[in-house]
Amino acid sequence: MGRNKLPMKKIDNPSRRKLTYSKRRDGIIKKATELSVLCDTDVGLLMFSPNGRLTTFASNGRIEDVFLRYFDQSNVLEAGPVEQEGYLYQNLKRMKHEREMLEKIAKIEALQEQLDEISQKLQQRQEKMRSYNPDVVNINSVHDANAHRQFLNDAIQNIEKLQMEIFHEPIDLQKPGCFQVPPAATRDAHLTAEELVDANGNWNPPQDDHQPKEAHLPVGPHLSLEYLRAQKHWNLQGRGQGNA
Repeated sequence: MGRNKLPMKKIDNPSRRKLTYSKRRDGIIKKATELSVLCDTDVGLLMFSPNGRLTTFASNGRIEDVFLRYFDQSNVLEAGPVEQEGYLYQNLKRMKHEREMLEKIAKIEALQEQLDEISQKLQQRQEKMRSYNPDVVNINSVHDANAHRQFLNDAIQNIEKLQMEIFHEPIDLQKPGCFQVPPAATRDAHLTAEELVDANGNWNPPQDDHQPKEAHLPVGPHLSLEYLRAQKHWNLQGRGQGNA
């Protein structure tokens, strides 16, 4: 069954009239684009919707460029020059210049917004980095000291949470670079940092009776969480003594 041909008369229904205009407008713009590409020609369209909304299309540049080109050629047309040609020509040039300026201003404003956003992020990152290494001269109250301590405690808790997530991942022993930590490496992981350090402050890891004394604890991502917490406790004490 073929499609019924639409009679060439004004559509009385406003909603249907708007819908028909929208569909046919897009079709005309598509045909104009194909014409400009296939025939290498400049095409300009100027349309007003039933509500008075303007739609312009130019295959190359702006619609003002098409009209300026038309006015430049108007003297050689059979119909002769257009009335008030000079006035229209100047207005088109002014509109073209204004649109170019508006586009430049819009680009500058967009770049300024991006710059402000980047500057704000940079300032936030710098403030965060200063919190990790605070200047004690600027800490003038117990409240400031507690705030810095709370920030560092939160950071340590986040690191511990990440460590637990990593340690609970299944280990594929067949994967290159993975190895299994022997039982001797983790049997004394419950010892505190003070028990692993002698009176002179030297680090003395526990030795296996069946291994030479120069053998050290293997370093790897599979040490127990208790052992890492003991190291964290010792590092915090060492920092406190260094700052004293």
